[in-house]
Amino acid sequence: MISFKNKKVLIIGNNLGFEKDIAIKLNNLGANILLINENESLAKEILSLLQGDNNKYLNFTNIKDIENSVENTDIYIHFADEQIDNLYLIDHNKLQNIFNKNVTSYINFIKAISSKKQNINNLSVLYISSNSNQISALNMSKTLSLELFEQNIRVNSLAIDNKYKYDFNENSNELMQRISSMASYIVSEYAKFIVGEIYKIN
Repeated sequence: MISFKNKKVLIIGNNLGFEKDIAIKLNNLGANILLINENESLAKEILSLLQGDNNKYLNFTNIKDIENSVENTDIYIHFADEQIDNLYLIDHNKLQNIFNKNVTSYINFIKAISSKKQNINNLSVLYISSNSNQISALNMSKTLSLELFEQNIRVNSLAIDNKYKYDFNENSNELMQRISSMASYIVSEYAKFIVGEIYKIN
C-alpha cells in the first residue's frame, strides 16, 4: 500500500476544488498538507477534513511565510487555476495574468523548494491542469525534468480533459477519484522511475 507517512506535501490550489480530494487522499495516507490558496473559505474547509495537527493553510499574500514553509517539502502539487477555452479570445493582460499565476508561480516555487532543501531526496513535482492549458506549462515539465533530474527532483504533469469544465456534481465523483488516485501514485515512491511525463484523464 502506498504510504506518505510524515511526508510534507505542498499543494497550490486552483480555487475550484480539485485540490480537496487529493489533499484528503494524501493526508489519509499519512501526509502533512501545506495548502496555499487564495480562497480562504475553501482552504479552511479542506483543512477541517484533514487528520493531524501538522496541516497548514497559507494565503498567496504571505510571501515570507510561504518561503519559510517550503523547506523540507517532499512533494509539490501545483493546480492551474484558470481554464482556457480559446486563447484567441483572451486579451493580452488576461493572458499575462494566467501565465503569471500558473507558470511563473510554478517555476518560482520549484526554485524556492530546491534552493532551501539541503538534501533533496526524490522531491516529486506534479503540475495539474485542463487539457486546454497545456500550452502554458504541461509540456514545460519535460524541459524542467531534464534540468532538475540530477538534483533528484522529478517533474510530471496530469492533464484533465477540457470537457469536464470543472463541474463538481454527483456525476464527477468518479472523475475526482481517478484524478486523486492517479496523482497520489505519480508522486509516490512507487513511481520514482516516472520522470517528465504527461498523463491525461479523460
